[in-house]
Amino acid sequence: MEKYKNTLWEMRTFLLLWVTQSFSGLGSTMTSYALVIWSYTQRGSALMTALLMVSSYAPYVLLSIFAGALSDKWNKKITMLVCDTIAALTTVVMLVLLQRGMLEIWHL
Repeated sequence: MEKYKNTLWEMRTFLLLWVTQSFSGLGSTMTSYALVIWSYTQRGSALMTALLMVSSYAPYVLLSIFAGALSDKWNKKITMLVCDTIAALTTVVMLVLLQRGMLEIWHL
């Protein structure tokens, strides 16, 4: 049992990174889904909802082709920090626009 405690203690940095990135990914996915539902309640259009879903997942599909090669060349910590910061800032901007009643479909 002591062996496993030491192994977990040695992996604490990795586990912290893994847990925080899991929450970040979950939050981003939940935000995308909530915005799709919001767009449907605003317009009631299945076409607009489908286009929004495609446009929210297309960057993941298209950029994942290059992400592996670029992350090998760049500093991984800085890359993760920049990407998570941009995601957080855009989420905050959408929240502010939504609270002020200024959020439009074209913003998304």
